[in-house]
Amino acid sequence: DTNVLDTLQPIIQAAHLLQARKQTEDVQSVCDMCDKLSMFQIIKILNLYTPADDFEERVPIAFIRKIQTTLSERTESQEQSTLLMDTKFSFPVRFPFNPSKIRLEDIEVPEVLNLPTLKKV
Repeated sequence: DTNVLDTLQPIIQAAHLLQARKQTEDVQSVCDMCDKLSMFQIIKILNLYTPADDFEERVPIAFIRKIQTTLSERTESQEQSTLLMDTKFSFPVRFPFNPSKIRLEDIEVPEVLNLPTLKKV
């Protein structure tokens, strides 16, 4: 269902944003990559990002400012101006029922399995 994919797209883009290179020359590619995220969401993610180890460094303030400047030119719809997603929304999941041709009366449970609670009626 494409509706599910559209709903998950901001999460996918947020994961890509965290993995992307955050150099000055990458500003435009990061902005293009995060088209389903609002400017507020991108800035919030970049500001709150804390590196897990000593090999990474925090996102430079200059990079965040350039992202903000570039994104301010982008027009956003009303639904994109929200910071958080609707967490109460759920999609129905349908599992098709495929009846088996095996009859339960014909199944023999081996004694080796040692299932004393399972009794054949």
